[in-house]
Amino acid sequence: MKKMLVVFALLALAVGSAQAQSQTSWIGIYSDDLMSSCDAVMNTAYVTVTVYFYAHMDPAEIDACTSVEFKVANWPGAGGLITQNWDTELVIGGPATDLSLAFQVPLAGPDAFLGTVDFFPLSDTWLGNDYQMEIVPGDVGGGGNIIIVDTNFDEIPVSGCTFTVNCTTGNCSCGCGTATEVSSWGSVKSLY
Repeated sequence: MKKMLVVFALLALAVGSAQAQSQTSWIGIYSDDLMSSCDAVMNTAYVTVTVYFYAHMDPAEIDACTSVEFKVANWPGAGGLITQNWDTELVIGGPATDLSLAFQVPLAGPDAFLGTVDFFPLSDTWLGNDYQMEIVPGDVGGGGNIIIVDTNFDEIPVSGCTFTVNCTTGNCSCGCGTATEVSSWGSVKSLY
C-alpha cells in the first residue's frame, strides 16, 4: 500500500511539473525586430506603426516550435485600422480571443519570428497614454496557458509579455524580458 501511495505521489509530481509555466520562454510583442523594446509611440493619426510578435524559447526547454496559442488582452477596437501579417498561412482565430498559429516547417529558437501587426490610427488619441496589451492564455484552447508546441508536439506552457503604447512613465517594461540588450561598442570592448 505504501508503494502504491509513493507511485501515485510521484506521478502527481511528474504531471504537475510538466504543466509548470516556463519563466525562461515566452511570447512577446516588440516595437523592433531585435526584441529590445516593448513600447511604441502611436499618437499620430494616419501613420502606420508596426509591431513584431516573437516566441523566445529557452534552448534547454524548447528547440523549435511547430505552433503557438495565445490571445492579446486589451486588443484595440474601433478608432484605427489593424492589419495582421503572420509568418504562416495556418492561422485559426484572432488576437482578441484565441489565436493559433501553426508552422509547416518548425521555427528554430531561441527567437522565432511569428509575424507583424500594423496599427494605423485614425485619430491622435486612439489608444491614449499608457495603453497596455498583454500576451495571455486564449479563451478557448491551451488549457488556461499560453502555449508553444515543440517538435515532439508537446504543449509547453510559457509566459507572456506586456506591450505599452504611448508610455509616459518612462518605465514600461516587458514584464518578461528582452532577448537582446542594447549595448555600445565601447562597453563590448571593455570586456576584453
